[in-house]
Amino acid sequence: LAHELGHLVLDYNWFPGKEIQLNHEKEVLSVNFRYKDRQEDTTEISEQIANEFAAAFLMPTKLVKQIIEGADEDDEKIEMVAENFGVSKLSAKNRLEVIGEIDAA
Repeated sequence: LAHELGHLVLDYNWFPGKEIQLNHEKEVLSVNFRYKDRQEDTTEISEQIANEFAAAFLMPTKLVKQIIEGADEDDEKIEMVAENFGVSKLSAKNRLEVIGEIDAA
């Protein structure tokens, strides 16, 4: 849902109370599920940006770093982030990679 919120905010310039204006000949507002979390999983820039928006929205960098403080092992960091933010381990791992707290596997 956070990914799709990113599309609404970033692609359609939507905010609460504002109606979405679409050019019905060119644009379609749709919600599609894709199991593609990582930046290299998609070449569409709007998908990459929505992924980054969702990750930052759900797992703010400052809070992630506070939560993993003192953890040494990558698996421990992933578990801590997943548990504290209520996200999947895959999402936690991707976020930690993006912010440079673990090496990409």
